[in-house]
Amino acid sequence: MNNYYLEGEERFGRVSSRLYAFFSGLPEMRSFYAYVINDLEASGAKRILDIGSGTGSIMLGLEAKRPRLALYAVEPSREMLGIARRRSHGLVHFAQGSSRHVPFRGRFDMIFSTLSFHHWKRQRESLGYLAGLLADSGEIRIYEVDKGRAGFFLRLAAGSHSVSADGIRRTIPGALRLSSYSNFGRFARIVMKRRRLH
Repeated sequence: MNNYYLEGEERFGRVSSRLYAFFSGLPEMRSFYAYVINDLEASGAKRILDIGSGTGSIMLGLEAKRPRLALYAVEPSREMLGIARRRSHGLVHFAQGSSRHVPFRGRFDMIFSTLSFHHWKRQRESLGYLAGLLADSGEIRIYEVDKGRAGFFLRLAAGSHSVSADGIRRTIPGALRLSSYSNFGRFARIVMKRRRLH
């Protein structure tokens, strides 16, 4: 598979990837990334997969704090992947991929996505695919702008790049269940677990 984007998905080239890297350094984004890194670290997960890793900010934070973790990241943009690899100390396994194509073997304790879920064209299908990559007690965590808490300017900037609890509930496939939907500031933290078969 050479093209990891579906028709209609936002693509990040050389210029947009560098802009993304610049905006990730803004104070609100640094605070957001610190929250996500601490949240993932506190989960106790040992084998972690980042879907839509962008320029690698979250994985690089985990790499610095917990170098013994098994860290994997997929990103469809070659340009963003290049930036992430250059910033890494070599402890994160980066690969080109998407929410529908993960080129790593094995199961993961934690699969997460940070400000990327809104880009997925087929969210329900992607979540079903990712559920198959989870360890039995694993989790999928999604971190996004919360539609109801974004405030006027962030909502204007985010546009359709935001989520709501109702929207998430309608998107979850049968293989997963919503474990929790909570907020931190203007952002949503969504936790999904595999549905147990009786």
